[in-house]
Amino acid sequence: ELQAEVNAHRKHLNHVLEKGRSLAQSSKSDGDEVLQRCTHLSAEWEELEEACSRRASHLSKAITREQLLLDCSELESRLTESLTLVNTDDYGKDELGTQSLLTKHKVLEGQLEVLEVEVEELGDQVDQAEQNWSLEELSRPYSRLRSLNQQLQHQAAL
Repeated sequence: ELQAEVNAHRKHLNHVLEKGRSLAQSSKSDGDEVLQRCTHLSAEWEELEEACSRRASHLSKAITREQLLLDCSELESRLTESLTLVNTDDYGKDELGTQSLLTKHKVLEGQLEVLEVEVEELGDQVDQAEQNWSLEELSRPYSRLRSLNQQLQHQAAL
């Protein structure tokens, strides 16, 4: 938003600089001072554009960090929920209950495959964020996810 506003005023700045240079050429006594002010204005504008660029980069980094932490948290909840289902000792009290549990088990097996893929994809995103923005603080939550996923896959195989 700020970047768009700065870009929108660029045309006006160019117009002001052009008028300033024109004034400097036509003014014999104050020409140097007008050119100095044009140069100063141009340098200040460059600094503003660089600051906007840095700010956009910092915001992008923060958004990525928060989104990945949120994704880790959400996936951790789903893994924990699935681990609870895998660790149940319920075998059903009768044939109908057992059939129901078998159906739930097949659904859970499909969910485990999806969860494993999601953990891997999130790992790729975390690796990319660590490389691009040095977001090493994401490695700990992701490490917990990997461990939880391994535990889940191990328990499901039993």
